Amino acid sequence: GVMYDTGHGVSRDHTRAFEWYSTAANQGMAEAQYVVGDMYMNGSGIVRDEVLGVEWYGLAASQGYAEAQLKFGLVHKNGGGGVQRDETRAAKWCIRAAKQGLAEAQHNVGNLYMDGYGVAKDKVRAFEWYMKAAKQGYPQSQLNLANIYFRGDIKKDEALAFEWCHKAASQGVAEAQKNLGSMYRLGKGVSRSYS
Repeated sequence: GVMYDTGHGVSRDHTRAFEWYSTAANQGMAEAQYVVGDMYMNGSGIVRDEVLGVEWYGLAASQGYAEAQLKFGLVHKNGGGGVQRDETRAAKWCIRAAKQGLAEAQHNVGNLYMDGYGVAKDKVRAFEWYMKAAKQGYPQSQLNLANIYFRGDIKKDEALAFEWCHKAASQGVAEAQKNLGSMYRLGKGVSRSYS
């Protein structure tokens, strides 16, 4: 499936990739179940069917596959694919993925705690989850940490705000780039510079 999906050693063919992924998925391979879910959700190699996509995500998620747990959680957060919005289930699945170290999931759990979505609102926990994702290089969490330090939500520290903002800006986050320019212009967390 991977070879047909990526065109490695064979001509790229999403339909054949789907067939092989499906074979592995039907044998219980969690990663293949996740990929089949993605292919259904995106209509890649098969007619788009969000309901089946969600079912495959659920199968992979129940086996502990972190990427599937995150997608399954986000489906419950946003609704779709035959699933109604469910804050509690969304939080449960996103947290499971985050605990496995998946940076995108850690960022999303930070958002859940920051907004009080499916969990009690808790800025300290949000900060902790953002920090885990940011340390793995997740740029949006780096920006969120910069904003938290700059505003003083947990502890005001303009130097750390600058540091995290710089990391996010270096990865192409436009908002971080704008904020970094303002920090240089105003001398917030760094020596004032117009050059």
